[in-house]
Parts: sequence; C-alpha cells; structure tokens
Amino acid sequence: METVLHDVPVPSAGYVHDIERDLASNLHMSAIGVGALRLVNLTSTGLRAAGLKHSDLFDDDKSDYPRTREWALWLWAQYPAAQGLIWMSKQDNQSQAVMLFGDRMTEPFEDLGKTAHIADHEDLIIELLAEMGAMVTPVA
Repeated sequence: METVLHDVPVPSAGYVHDIERDLASNLHMSAIGVGALRLVNLTSTGLRAAGLKHSDLFDDDKSDYPRTREWALWLWAQYPAAQGLIWMSKQDNQSQAVMLFGDRMTEPFEDLGKTAHIADHEDLIIELLAEMGAMVTPVA
C-alpha cells in the first residue's frame, strides 16, 4: 500500500490501476529480520503524548513531503537513541509503517530469503484494489 498503491486516488471507486506497469517494474518485496528496535512512536497514542494529531503529520500529499522530511530529521535529532519511526500506514490503517535510520542500525538485517518480484504478489494487489472499489487494466 505504501509503494505500489500509494497514488491510488481518493475516492478510488472506478479507478483503473495500471498493473502492467507494476509487473514490468523492478519492484520487489522482501522479508527481513531485525532485533528489538528503539522506535519513536508516531501512532495515535504516541502523537497524543506529544500533543499532536495524526493529521498534523500524515494527512497531506506528495507536495508536503519536504515538511514530512523535516519532521523526521527533527525526530532523528531529538531522539539520538532511536533507530527509526513507527506509525499507522496512511494508505492502510490496519498496518504499521516503519522507517529506519540507517546510520543507527548497528546490527545487520537478516535476510529471511523471501525476496520476490512484485509480480509474485499480483493477487494481493488485485485484492487490495477490489477492497478500495478500484479495478486493474487487463494484462495483455
């Protein structure tokens, strides 16, 4: 949702997604293992503790990414022990999103051997689009 379906419009009913573009891309999904992480909590509870609302950070579009990056840089500076940020995905609020600070990841990632081209997840993409009332272009 945060990458392949990030730009699906709202409302999405009737939207036709170009799945052929996805299948022709070089996008891959990977499963990695990491140890316990120290993450800044940007979920509703963490934001509430800071006096912020979800909309203060996450309800904008691409044009607001520079401000979002400034928030991330500020959080990186304010929490020197933090290894990243965690929040509820704007695209799918049933899932969490994580951004890791690469310069603070002291332990290597464990490759769980589950890297696959996005085409291997075509059924999932179609299912998510259907949940949103969207469709896909027919695959030639």
